[in-house]
Amino acid sequence: MSEMINLAFGDTAVAVRRELSLPEDPVRQGQLRAKLEEYRKRLQVANLSAHREASTNYKVWVLQQLLDRHTLSFELMRSAVAAESSTPTLSLAYLAYAWKVIENYCYHGGAYNRGGTGLDRKSTRLNSS
Repeated sequence: MSEMINLAFGDTAVAVRRELSLPEDPVRQGQLRAKLEEYRKRLQVANLSAHREASTNYKVWVLQQLLDRHTLSFELMRSAVAAESSTPTLSLAYLAYAWKVIENYCYHGGAYNRGGTGLDRKSTRLNSS
């Protein structure tokens, strides 16, 4: 297990892995690609709340980067967020939440995520679209 980074947001503490690695399992990779497409479709819903839109955009960003690069560093992603954001604390919170969700899908198949739609159990797409 990779080293953890501990973050605090008011009274809430979050521990995230310092690095994420794309699972080697082609079935899980297909599930993650399907999840990315699901997130993108979610962004097309009319009247999406600002919170839901931001949360989904961060999940898309983290997951797309992971699929493209195969390994991600939380510190590098955090630096990118800090450089681009006018609200760095809120942006960091969205990044940490998205990171935890994607981390859970990669390492535990989503078993510890609350709510959401989970991973598509039928998705075995091996292509990277």
